[in-house]
Amino acid sequence: MGEHYPYIKIFADIIESGAWANLSSAAKTLYLVLLKFSDQHFKPVWPSTEVLLRLTGFKTKKSIIQGKRDLIQAGLLQVTPGTGHTSSRYYFCFNYPGSKIPPQGYNFGNPGVGKKKPRGWGKMALRGLEK
Repeated sequence: MGEHYPYIKIFADIIESGAWANLSSAAKTLYLVLLKFSDQHFKPVWPSTEVLLRLTGFKTKKSIIQGKRDLIQAGLLQVTPGTGHTSSRYYFCFNYPGSKIPPQGYNFGNPGVGKKKPRGWGKMALRGLEK
């Protein structure tokens, strides 16, 4: 068994805390597919919508949007939207209720200094996901 078989890493705390049980089916499916593109340090990923549709088995972009929304609300994901020429960037975080994992995510500069922050920070987090 000297072969290398890729696998997906997920913290048991996400399950034990109840965060996983509260996710929609769309969110669970999307989360696992996004993890496929990351590494052991949960680096950000940016798969295209077409790739996400193919790998999740979702039939419409609406399912991806719902999954994103649920993951953001659950504190498991932050998203910076794509520009139309670039894909959205997905940042893994562990800011869910009852988390024993130190909060993660990326600092996009100080608020009010003109730098964009990803979706998943503050009450404006879901704006633009209604498309």
